[in-house]
Amino acid sequence: MSGLHLRLRAAPPGEIDAAALGGQLHAMSAAEVSRLPLPRLGNTQQLRVADCFAVSPRADQRVVVEGDLRQFHRLACRWTAGELVVEGDVGERFASQLRGGVVRLEGNASAGAAEQMGSGELRISGSVGDELGRPLPGRRSGISGGRIVVAGRAGHRAGYRMRRGTIVILGDCGNAAGCDLVAGTIVVAGATGRDLGAGMRRGTIVVPDSNALSPVRFSRPQREQLSIARLLAHELLPAAPAIAAALQTDITRAVGDLSAGGMGEVWLYRR
Repeated sequence: MSGLHLRLRAAPPGEIDAAALGGQLHAMSAAEVSRLPLPRLGNTQQLRVADCFAVSPRADQRVVVEGDLRQFHRLACRWTAGELVVEGDVGERFASQLRGGVVRLEGNASAGAAEQMGSGELRISGSVGDELGRPLPGRRSGISGGRIVVAGRAGHRAGYRMRRGTIVILGDCGNAAGCDLVAGTIVVAGATGRDLGAGMRRGTIVVPDSNALSPVRFSRPQREQLSIARLLAHELLPAAPAIAAALQTDITRAVGDLSAGGMGEVWLYRR
């Protein structure tokens, strides 16, 4: 089976629900993909993929989507297997409910990327907006598995209500990273805003020791050597070698959010 290449020909007339460009796209032919619906948000008019994209087969197994895709929302929704490469900035809710395979974004994502992610790997070469990995409306937990690596910065509330999995942010992060964290691991290489780990119950947040913790929410940080930190360092080595090296030495650990009865951990490492 060959892959697919979708090249945006012209900007669409309005905002588009691009959920069709996900799921089982890797198992479809170019003709089948061309006929998929692309509904206009807030409008009864429905476009087809062929109205916006030139679709052609590829010699390799990848699916590549190319263009300025900021008007396309929910792109890569429910992606399940294989590799999807998106070349360009995208709209909101990118890779919503990712279930498997590898999704690579060579650009920036708006709010709600990887909401309700269950499995797979998401790699973003640029930055992401607010609420990376948030729950779907009405759901109690967000990410339940998989791995996210963001090369740039992230907005507010990254990892909101995260339950499992790993998020690595190689730039700065906005306010309330890891808020209401249930479990899982969030690693930030840069600065974080206020309310880090607010409401966290369990799980682990790893940040440089230049970031401040609330004395109301967290215990006094203590210098320790943790064997589990070395295990995490091995996992982080390909994406974040500097952090991996820092975790091989002593780190400072605090427990919280004490104000919510939480027993989560924040690890502070030396840059």
